[in-house]
Amino acid sequence: MEHRASRRRRLKLTDVLDTIGDWLPLSHAIDALNAVSTGAEDAAYIWLRILFIGCWIVGAVIVGSLTLRRRTP
Repeated sequence: MEHRASRRRRLKLTDVLDTIGDWLPLSHAIDALNAVSTGAEDAAYIWLRILFIGCWIVGAVIVGSLTLRRRTP
């Protein structure tokens, strides 16, 4: 079940921005924080959002390790 309050705010966006927002980690962080503060969602919803953010972090570390040059000889 999708968090209704956050979805209402995003309904004002165009379809393209709404789709992009669904894939960015900050949207999921805000949804999780709203769910915790209101108690409107169950723990599975919150953990799914945390898992999504964790995947972004792991992906960023992998991309960074593959693309950044080492400075040590």
